[in-house]
Amino acid sequence: MPDEVAGPLEMLRNEAGLQSMKPLFVTGGGTEVSRPGVMALASVHGALARSSTNSRKSLTGFQLVEVKEKKATTALLKRLRASKAIDLVEPVPNRWLSKADPMVNRQWGLRAIRWFDGSHPDASKIHVAVLDSGLDEGHPDLKKAIDAYHHDGNVSRDFLGHGTHVSGTIAAIVNNSIGVAGVANCRLHCWKIFDDPKPGSAEQNFNFEYYSQALAAALDSDIKVVNLSIGGTENSRAEAAIFQELADAGVVVVAAMGNEFEKGNPKEFPAGYPGALAVGAVDETDRRASFSCTGAHIGLVAPGVNILSTVPRVKASFADTTDYDSWPGTSMATPHVAGAAALVYGRTAKSKAAADAVVERLTSTAKKVAGMKTKKFTQEYGSGLLDLAAALAKAGAKKKAKKKARKKAKKKA
Repeated sequence: MPDEVAGPLEMLRNEAGLQSMKPLFVTGGGTEVSRPGVMALASVHGALARSSTNSRKSLTGFQLVEVKEKKATTALLKRLRASKAIDLVEPVPNRWLSKADPMVNRQWGLRAIRWFDGSHPDASKIHVAVLDSGLDEGHPDLKKAIDAYHHDGNVSRDFLGHGTHVSGTIAAIVNNSIGVAGVANCRLHCWKIFDDPKPGSAEQNFNFEYYSQALAAALDSDIKVVNLSIGGTENSRAEAAIFQELADAGVVVVAAMGNEFEKGNPKEFPAGYPGALAVGAVDETDRRASFSCTGAHIGLVAPGVNILSTVPRVKASFADTTDYDSWPGTSMATPHVAGAAALVYGRTAKSKAAADAVVERLTSTAKKVAGMKTKKFTQEYGSGLLDLAAALAKAGAKKKAKKKARKKAKKKA
């Protein structure tokens, strides 16, 4: 190993008590498990070698490094950044769930986005990923929509209920004579990215490693849409890199703007990254929800107050009841847009151009609300309120025009 590479690694071993080192965006093949004592150099070599197997150049070399608590000082990070062998050193960012503090006729959000107007294309072969607090995979309004559920050693239970609520808004089974209806009849791929609470505690910590692995898994898969009803104020270059790859791979990433408007209105991530479709929340009067963050990066808004959806059948900490509950939050607005993206994307082949077209269609057909005062875009509402009927009508018109052009070309030939 070259001295310029070995030097920083020895520093981490000797001064920070290097515990583990894992390739961040390489899926499969196992990972180095944390253990007492200092990590062996042979394992370090293995982690570096595995990272080089990533087929995407921009994601090669990222390592998730664990050191002893309180050893990762500002001074140590500064010394590591000075090494010519290291391009990036940053603390792992934290993320949190963007939830603020015969039922179909109670789903005002579906009426607001004009879900009931006109027919919907079949989305039963469209795959949507939900990275959240987990899922009640046995919920009668969800179980037939689930294609895969990954919880990486944690139990399957959704202790918070947040992921189950989000999933219901996207894909709760329609016309099954129970509960609520989801925006799209798509296939769900769910990842539990928050670790289970420890005994005696209700706290669940964001698992950046598993979150990153889940994002990487969406790259070379059938997944066309990713819903991220999470947020945090730290900007991560590692996270930004995977978002750029997702955009290039043709994945529409829909993310919550955040609920901290009244706490300083910070710019939150991942919604703040280029390539993410950032979603704010409105209430029943089409006004911005008081908690919904604003900013130049917002794409559009969707219903996010008093949203009725599925929750676990066993009492969850975020829910007041079981089975179904109504919640506020940009987390609740975001899955409306994710479901709409799945319907608009349809069976078009997965590509960057196709994903960009989906985002453009959703934003260009959004309804201008009174608060926008005739403007085409504002930092409160983006391009306006999601209008599913208009987005699908435009998509249908484009398909008919292409079909007509093909027929005309055949006649000329």
